[in-house]
Amino acid sequence: MEFTEEELKERIRIYESLREHILKSQLSNSENFDKAILSLASTFLVASLTFTNSIIPLKTAWYLWQLYSSWSSFILVILSTLISYLFSQKAFKVLLDYSEKYYLEGKDEYRDPNRNVWSKWNDRLSIISAVFFIVGIIFISLFLYLNNIGGHHVK
Repeated sequence: MEFTEEELKERIRIYESLREHILKSQLSNSENFDKAILSLASTFLVASLTFTNSIIPLKTAWYLWQLYSSWSSFILVILSTLISYLFSQKAFKVLLDYSEKYYLEGKDEYRDPNRNVWSKWNDRLSIISAVFFIVGIIFISLFLYLNNIGGHHVK
């Protein structure tokens, strides 16, 4: 499809506006995800550390490995999320450096955003955090279910 110069300029303006909106939304979504998963994992960890023994006495509890695995998972969520903050900051610094080299120095090899290893690892850490959070929820749920909150132990 052919566009007139005026149509092309308008399409580019609309595209840039939409792209800016999408990038802002993506950043906001990422920030909210990190905050939510960090808050939830911390809450689940503290609550399970604080209240588990009063709900199910650990001296008589079975499948303690599931409880300990959930705690480990929640700790890994917290650590991976905190590390992702650091990686995100490094990714932004690299992106600024690449932008300068591409736009101001004219180095075409810095146009590819996939060169930013820190950004890739930041994305991976978000997935890792989500997986560990789900695993933590599964283990704490299994521990509570198998130890039957009513006090009836199932083997």
